[in-house]
Amino acid sequence: AAFANNGQGVRGDMRAVIRAVLLDPEARAADNGGGGLGNIRGKVREPMLRLVAMARAMEVGDPGTVVFPVADLSNASYGVGQAPLKSPSVFNFFRPGYLPAGTAIAAANLVAPEFQLANETSVAGYLNFMQTVTSSNHSDLRPDYSAELALAPNAAALVARVETLLAAGQLGSDARSAIVAAVDSIPAGTGAANRVATAVMLVMASPDYLVQK
Repeated sequence: AAFANNGQGVRGDMRAVIRAVLLDPEARAADNGGGGLGNIRGKVREPMLRLVAMARAMEVGDPGTVVFPVADLSNASYGVGQAPLKSPSVFNFFRPGYLPAGTAIAAANLVAPEFQLANETSVAGYLNFMQTVTSSNHSDLRPDYSAELALAPNAAALVARVETLLAAGQLGSDARSAIVAAVDSIPAGTGAANRVATAVMLVMASPDYLVQK
């Protein structure tokens, strides 16, 4: 309808079309009330997408070359449990109809395909790997924290920036308070880099980052 008429009788106005899509209630509503789960929109980010989102936001680069010789990350115990072109079958990394048994998702007869990659090993492996990357200890992946280091003395401001970049400003109040407190526990004068790495790591470990809405 917006393509046919932008409200002023003009057809084909792409600005009006894009505005209509992005501002549509179905795109912006936080809760569609289905299944008795309250907010059921969103999905778990696949492990590689978590890494790529952080790499884009923090301008991750390779210190030595223009090539990124990142090792195969598909091992869940020391990688992220997923790697490009390493799907275990022709049906992708997870079944489209997968639902995690014994959960509210299953009880509502909904599906959550990406949860098939989540288990005790993959959760621990992801956190260990990202701790290495966020602390700049990975030989091939080095984030640029220039802007974040400038905010390091102010824990609340630092976490607010990281939250905006990685979680679209959607951290819950409890998670935000816990992360700010953790960053504040690191001495500001001597631990600027550690404060930044801690903020990034804890945001990436939060459900508000892991679940993309």
